[in-house]
Amino acid sequence: MRWFRGELPDSSFERLRAAIHNSSIKTRLMIGLIPPVLIILIVTGYLTYFISSKFINSAIERSSQLQVMALNHEIELFLDHCRQDLSNLAKENVNEDALRRFLSLNKLNGGLDYLGIAFISQKTADHLIYMAKDGYIAQIPPAMISEIKPIPLIYYEKVKQLTPDQVWLSPITELEFPFPEPDNPNQKLIRKVINMATPCCMSGGATGYLIVMVDVLNLRNILSLYNSSQSPIWAFERTAEERYFYLFDLDGWILFQSEPVEKPHADLSSHLARTGFTGILGRQRQESAFLPDSIFRNYWKMVEDVRESRNSVLMLTTHKPNYYDRDYFLAYAPVRFKSSDQAKPQVVAGVAYMDISRLTMAAGFKHMDTMFLVTI
Repeated sequence: MRWFRGELPDSSFERLRAAIHNSSIKTRLMIGLIPPVLIILIVTGYLTYFISSKFINSAIERSSQLQVMALNHEIELFLDHCRQDLSNLAKENVNEDALRRFLSLNKLNGGLDYLGIAFISQKTADHLIYMAKDGYIAQIPPAMISEIKPIPLIYYEKVKQLTPDQVWLSPITELEFPFPEPDNPNQKLIRKVINMATPCCMSGGATGYLIVMVDVLNLRNILSLYNSSQSPIWAFERTAEERYFYLFDLDGWILFQSEPVEKPHADLSSHLARTGFTGILGRQRQESAFLPDSIFRNYWKMVEDVRESRNSVLMLTTHKPNYYDRDYFLAYAPVRFKSSDQAKPQVVAGVAYMDISRLTMAAGFKHMDTMFLVTI
């Protein structure tokens, strides 16, 4: 009947409007102010969280870049130290005593612990090869030189074009060699090494080239050191996340990763670095090497940047167990090597740092707690 009298029917809206109309001024103010204040708090909270997260991520990104650049610098210093040691030896009066002394005195004087030193004669079979293990130095008898795999004589093609002050750097390879000791004359050892070679002339006039052999564990242990609390640039305690460095070559192969610093003799591995990837595991004489598939574009962008001698950092999302959909930073830098003091450094490898941080997530939780308290 109200329709015929021009009256509107009862409704919830009408009852609410009537209740507000009949309420006190205090109630009206609360109803009018609380919703806009809540909306302002929500919008302001979101904007401040977004801005603070952006700057926190920027700080973590810069920290990751600092870590990888410091490691990159240390590796380059290590390689350059080896080059200078070899160049200085080649300028001396090279003989059997000089080669043996090179291995023994370097470690005693706080220098590098070289695996071996060799003189390969160009025109005769008068080769001299000395290997070291745990302070003991053994000369490889001429009859056993052919048992070395790969045999050092194959490097002549790499060295013959070098000038006397230039040094050639080999890729990482596996070296199998005899190491005769008094109680074990038939002993054979296997090590992952990098070789450096330079032209040389012996004291008697014989020409050839010197080769210094460096155990790759020395390089790996540099990665491990910089990923630990013993790092030279360690400044504060961090949460126990799975952070690590790894080294890769210019073909994209992941060669090895950092390990706990208290395990300097652990075998080379890449199990952390290859998590989340599919690809090829292992290649000749490098069982732990890993080549990710071409579908991982961010990884191959990193490899391409390193080839072009560029360093950068990528913010990615990880799908690793216990870190699903967490953002992390992949910082990387090229490793350069110069063949002589005057030569221009050339990129020979790349180093990457995977950094997962809880800082942004922790800041977000604190921000939500603060907004909740302010709202109350």
